Parts: sequence; structure tokens; C-alpha cells
Amino acid sequence: MMVEHGRGALDDAMRSGDEAVDVGVDLFDTLSAEDPRFDAVVSELAVAFAGLSRVASDAGDDDRRAGLLRRADDVSARGDGPGATRARTAVAHEMTVHMLDDVVARARSRRAAPETDDVARVLVNTSAIVDLRRDLAVRSDPATYLDLAESLFVHGRALALGRNGQMAVDALAESISLLDQFDGDAVDAERARAVDELELVGRTFPDVELPDLD
Repeated sequence: MMVEHGRGALDDAMRSGDEAVDVGVDLFDTLSAEDPRFDAVVSELAVAFAGLSRVASDAGDDDRRAGLLRRADDVSARGDGPGATRARTAVAHEMTVHMLDDVVARARSRRAAPETDDVARVLVNTSAIVDLRRDLAVRSDPATYLDLAESLFVHGRALALGRNGQMAVDALAESISLLDQFDGDAVDAERARAVDELELVGRTFPDVELPDLD
């Protein structure tokens, strides 16, 4: 799903995401909370729902986005292990992404700068989620570092929106540094997106100090 999403192939991403959650739901429905696999399945399924909600949002289907986030939230609430905690953070992340996108869209519709209070609310959320994901990141689970990179990217966007140029650069540079530790088409797409955002921040704030990415 995320590879197709990174390429902008939203229909393909939605189709592969639907297939993934269907398989996850089938497994989830067969497990009891006492099953040793339960926490991992809760995490994977809720994160899949949350990721699919982002695809729906990018496709302009806000009703489906909201429904998928509710399902992600419902699934994550069924567990209390580390996987469920990661999943709840993923839900909060996606809600914050939607909040940020909404602030940007409303500003563009008015052809004006975003409201200061709106940006401040987004920054409270992005900062808190980065802190949560930093605490959850463990070397034994590389996906937790990809989660952190994802939230640092969103935090960087929000910082730039709040005119915090150097802080935005630092967040985006850390995101890229984490992504550089991994391989794969989906990671490459995320890295390219972060580099594009970093270059945009550099053009917007000429006085910032950009990292050497070579």
C-alpha cells in the first residue's frame, strides 16, 4: 500500500490496503486477547487502518478517512500491550496529519497565512507525537524508527508553517537520517518526500543552515 501511495497511485494503494486489512480482520476475529499473537495483530491491523485512512484522505474521500480512523481507534483500544500503544500513537499521528492539512487548505482558500492559533495547536500535537514515538523506538523493532521518521517529517512541516525555519530543517534532517538506515521502495518514496520538503524550507528561509545529504 505505502509503495503505491508514495508513487501517487492512489487507486492501487487503496486496493492493496483493502486486501491487507481484510486479511488482518480475518485473523483478528479468530484470536482471543489471551493469544500471544494478539498484541502484534492489534498493532498491525490498527496501523493498516490508519495508513489506509491517509490514502483515502489524499483521494479526497473524507468520509472513508474518518471511518477508517474510527476502525483503527476501535482496534487499538482492544489491546493494552506495546503493539496497541504503538497503534494508538499511529491513530493520533493520522488525526494530526489531517489537522495540519486542513489548516493549510483553509489558509490557501483565503489566500492568507494560516491562523497562528491553528498552527500552535498542530505543533502541540506533532511535538507530543514525536516524543511518544521517540520513547517507543527500539532497535529490536525497526518499524518504530520508521514511525519516528514519519512523525518528524510532519513535525517539520508544521514548524515551517509556524515560521520556525531552522527547527523545521532539524526535524526534517533527522527524519531523513533515520530513513537512510533502511532500504525499499516505500522508504525511498518517504525519503524523497522529506528531501523535497527540506529543499522547500531552504528556499522559504534562505538563512537556515541545511545539512549535507550527499
